[in-house]
Amino acid sequence: MGGYTVILPKNELKSEFHATLKNKNSKKKSGRRRRDEDDLDSDEDYELEDEENQLQNPLVLIGPTGVGKTALIRTLARQENMRIISTGPESDRTGSEIKKKLQEAMRSHRVDQQSHRRMTFFTTYTTPIILDKEYTQSLIVFEHVDVFFESLDRHGVSALLESVNEASVPVIFTTET
Repeated sequence: MGGYTVILPKNELKSEFHATLKNKNSKKKSGRRRRDEDDLDSDEDYELEDEENQLQNPLVLIGPTGVGKTALIRTLARQENMRIISTGPESDRTGSEIKKKLQEAMRSHRVDQQSHRRMTFFTTYTTPIILDKEYTQSLIVFEHVDVFFESLDRHGVSALLESVNEASVPVIFTTET
């Protein structure tokens, strides 16, 4: 599984996890505008963020069974007030089930990030949602992907990786090898 981030030391994993969350929560393009009195509508006024240093999905944790990969994920997710959507070897991991889980996570992420619209007598205004801590953002975890990848054909693996790379929520794979 070349090309993926593999972190073993706990302190480095924690910093990579936080960086992944920060990058997934930020937009790909910055909406910041420089104030230019001469040309307010110029495309040159928009600045693009440097995307080279951003982490991409998935984050991969490698280690033998029982070392605490899942416990670490749960601890970090709890610390970040994230809801875990997990898929293990005992669950249905067909292409349609994976897409369903990704859509569920992204749907709940979009709903959680929206604002409530309130109507007053003549005006509509937006108020931020005050969310229950445990539903701030979703995190998708695919456990034992080594077993999963063995059972998929080449096209299934490609479809999974494409979906995961485009996901707007953090995705973590765990594996023994």
